Amino acid sequence: MFATSPTVTGFIKAGRMRPLVVSMRKGSPSIPGIPGTEEAGAPFDSTFWFGLYVPAGTPAEIVKRLHAAAAKGLAKQEVRDKILLQGMDPAPSASPEAFAAEIAAEAPAIERAIRESGAKVE
Repeated sequence: MFATSPTVTGFIKAGRMRPLVVSMRKGSPSIPGIPGTEEAGAPFDSTFWFGLYVPAGTPAEIVKRLHAAAAKGLAKQEVRDKILLQGMDPAPSASPEAFAAEIAAEAPAIERAIRESGAKVE
């Protein structure tokens, strides 16, 4: 199964689930001892991430203020520690524009995977 770290970390720690690999090329420092796909001999990269979104047309100044506030929160050690405890990496995008570029760069691979899977919206 593929799942986000927070949903399976408790099961792993309790010995009820055995992780085989994290879905990024290199292992994650937030969940040590689990190899990345490249290290495990199956190189692919499919990471889970979280983002903040606003309605289309939100003024750029507001978007920048929200990004700055989120980055400031993620810079606090106590927040970082809690995120790391859940097996996630607290790394914000450099800017709202960088986040948009990351999404745009990832979209073709997601579109291809959906198309090749034959999935249909019902």
